[in-house]
Amino acid sequence: PEDPFKEDEIEWSNYKGFILMENVMEMNFTFWDPEKKKFTDSLETIKDGKHLIRGVKVYIKWIDATGFEREDERIFRPLWPEFIPEDLNKLAQEDYKKQTNDAKNNQPSNVTTNDDPGGSN
Repeated sequence: PEDPFKEDEIEWSNYKGFILMENVMEMNFTFWDPEKKKFTDSLETIKDGKHLIRGVKVYIKWIDATGFEREDERIFRPLWPEFIPEDLNKLAQEDYKKQTNDAKNNQPSNVTTNDDPGGSN
C-alpha cells in the first residue's frame, strides 16, 4: 500500500505472496499491551492496537540447511510516535563547535607560535 498507516483495511488479495524462509516449523507473532505490560496474541485485545503497535515479538522455529532445528525470538519496538528523533546533523555541528572552543580555551599559555621547536626567537 502507498500509505501503510492509513486506517483502511488492506486488501490482501491484491498482493502476491512469496517465500521468505524455507523449512519453517513454527512462527508466532505477539504484540505488546502497554496497559497489561505483557505480550498478547491478539491486537484486538489492545486499546488502539489495530492501528498503534508498541512492540512485536516474533518467534520462529526452522530446520537449517544442515538439518538442525533452530529457533529464535526477537522483539521489535517501533518508537514512533512516542520518540521524536533529534537533528543529528545539528548535534554534530554543535559538538564540533564545543570541541573547537574547548581546545582554544585549554591551550597552554607558554605555547610558541613560531616554527622553532626550541621556542627561541
